[in-house]
Amino acid sequence: MPDSPARTNPKDPNSQIVEVTDPVYGNKRPDMSWRDHLIMLLTSGAEVEHALMVQYLYAAYSINGDQPTERLRTLVEGWRASIL
Repeated sequence: MPDSPARTNPKDPNSQIVEVTDPVYGNKRPDMSWRDHLIMLLTSGAEVEHALMVQYLYAAYSINGDQPTERLRTLVEGWRASIL
């Protein structure tokens, strides 16, 4: 990457404040308010999360709990619990 995505301003007395730039969503469109920009970012994040939820639920419910030993059943149930 040519530039670091986060940088501090050395002339700023509040050097703990970090400016974060994102190549896709980092620049707000001029016709949008910051509130609208934030809503757009949160909506995009929710869409991605909901799209992935199907895969997680399918994986959790397709794990077979009928294992020959108690140790394997416990292991599989632990996997299912961590997914859900």
